[in-house]
Amino acid sequence: MGYPVKRVALLHENTDFGTSTALAQKIALRKQGLEVVADIGYKAEGVTNLDKEITQVLATKPDIIITVTYLLDSILIRRALIQSGAAVPMVDTAGGTVSPEYIQTLGPLAEGTFTMAEYSKFVPEGKALNDRFHARFKTDITGDSAYAYQAVLVLKDALERSRSMDKDRLRQALSSTDIQQGPQLVLPSERLHFDKNGQNEFAQLYVVQIQDGELVPVWPAQYATAKAKINE
Repeated sequence: MGYPVKRVALLHENTDFGTSTALAQKIALRKQGLEVVADIGYKAEGVTNLDKEITQVLATKPDIIITVTYLLDSILIRRALIQSGAAVPMVDTAGGTVSPEYIQTLGPLAEGTFTMAEYSKFVPEGKALNDRFHARFKTDITGDSAYAYQAVLVLKDALERSRSMDKDRLRQALSSTDIQQGPQLVLPSERLHFDKNGQNEFAQLYVVQIQDGELVPVWPAQYATAKAKINE
């Protein structure tokens, strides 16, 4: 991408969602040798203005701002950031910025926003699913819906392998799930396999950027369908 990052500012809503995510981000950033220059929380419920918080964040001179948001506050943050004239990339954490209303409300002001996504219609398996969904419901599928769809595929796979409704055999089949990249895997991963704690050990997200009104994957490289645009 060619954009150096050393100083990171965290801006997040202050419920368990925002504070726990920001704490994990702070730990991960410091492990990578990055400096966390701000950690600012705010109450998202009923908020009408976040200009003060943006001013506080920009005063720390960050290279990027990482946000944890819901919909309304993500819109207020973006507007305040644009109005400030600061050319600092905003990277959201799959919060309000992945809602269709974010782009619909902000229009061109949403351009350039980075965020995370569980799913993308721009990669082969995701496109096929989205095309079918859009043909039926006249709208794009969401990340949450894609997860639900993937869960059904996991259950289908386990049922077919166990060939039984016995709970123990079915549980064993679920725990030994190993779905490889292909039509049965719509998430951004080459494999779906559960570790001893029941977590998908190959889980990852897309980094997407809003370009021409769409959430376009820019990372990981093998899934990127466009190059990231910084301060254009």
